[in-house]
Amino acid sequence: MEGDLHTFKKLAIKRFPRVGEQRSGEESFWKKLQFPVVVKEFAPVTSLHFSASPPHDFAVTSGARVQVYNCATNQSKKTISRFQECAYHARFRGDGRLLVAGSEEGIVKVFDIGSRAILRQFSGHKKPVKAVCFTVDGLRVVSGSDDTLLQCWDLSTSQSICTLRGHQDYIKTVVQIPTSSDLLLSASYDHSVCLWDLRSGEPVTVLDHGLPVEAVLAFPSGGTCVSAGKTAWAVWD
Repeated sequence: MEGDLHTFKKLAIKRFPRVGEQRSGEESFWKKLQFPVVVKEFAPVTSLHFSASPPHDFAVTSGARVQVYNCATNQSKKTISRFQECAYHARFRGDGRLLVAGSEEGIVKVFDIGSRAILRQFSGHKKPVKAVCFTVDGLRVVSGSDDTLLQCWDLSTSQSICTLRGHQDYIKTVVQIPTSSDLLLSASYDHSVCLWDLRSGEPVTVLDHGLPVEAVLAFPSGGTCVSAGKTAWAVWD
């Protein structure tokens, strides 16, 4: 047996060159992302909105001001503080040149992004305005208030075009339907999401979320939306 061990030859392991690490396209995309950047505000952040037009700046509504940040550097480039009390729900117009925001004093304000000047002020609500948006054509502004009413404003004349009645509690958000300048969605603490037609001033559809609704989002196709409130969210066709 000992003689057999002396004649044993070690097996040579053939080594092959290393093959480069294979990554899928999705994995490569996520590997390029950097660590999250934390930007500290001095009051609770109540809204965040990205401009649909390059350079895709984003607006942060916090306390009595709106900060506009550069999307590439995450640095603040403009501060809009023309509010006596809290500002709410700042939203860019589609071309990124104007910004609209609601306020605790019940006034809707439209700003020029370049100069930060107030171009329009709409007064008509009796309670704080916490939801605003531009229509798709950029010619009108819609505001939703704690007074349970929605108002549609003409941007060129500063006049109210119509008042939308249907909600029974605070209106928390209003968003445009991307495929139409006359359709929009609103959500309220009365558990409902309403689809409105500005031409008639009447709700086309009323959806029952079953809980107070904090937010609603319309899909780009215009035929689907998502509502969120309390501990539940729902997708509607």
